[in-house]
Amino acid sequence: MGSVFQSAMNNLADVLQISARFTGNTRAAPTVLALSLFSFVIGCSDPQKMDWPSTLSWVRETFPEVSQMSTAEFAELLAESEMPLVIDTRSLEEFQVSHIPNAYHARTAEEALELIQQLQAKSPVVLYCSVGYRSSEMASRLEKSGVDGVYNLEGSIFKWANEGRDIVSHNGRAQKVHPYDRNWAQLLNQELRADL
Repeated sequence: MGSVFQSAMNNLADVLQISARFTGNTRAAPTVLALSLFSFVIGCSDPQKMDWPSTLSWVRETFPEVSQMSTAEFAELLAESEMPLVIDTRSLEEFQVSHIPNAYHARTAEEALELIQQLQAKSPVVLYCSVGYRSSEMASRLEKSGVDGVYNLEGSIFKWANEGRDIVSHNGRAQKVHPYDRNWAQLLNQELRADL
């Protein structure tokens, strides 16, 4: 019981630290809490093992209305002549470490909607975050606001980078990805993890 309690306290500390660092508003609290609870439940069953099948299933089950696009489908789409609008939904700190080439940053659905309107973007709009939860949440909100052709990049930047696909920063090609926290970092290849 002591180790479960210690794990809970560590995860609670992570939630508070993430909330303080990455959110400037209370609307992000449910997302941070959901991510933390999921990582805690997975962590309690096996503290050393988070896995992709459970994570992808959890995102799909939580947001069944959101269309998912695989990294392979996304790579094919990027190779086509007409670029999709690509939006990174992570915190600015995460985005600055690295992001998918030509991605715009929008932290809230309101910012994303404004960006879509400013750029007069047509379908498709592809959103991503670390593993797909935050971007699926935003995709759901955009769809409810009447935006068509919105997709979540399934597995998001972690899966994309794990597959050896290009990531960039303001300095050009990047080698590291922000790992979000020590639990979610388990889904990112170790050599790709930026320091927290």
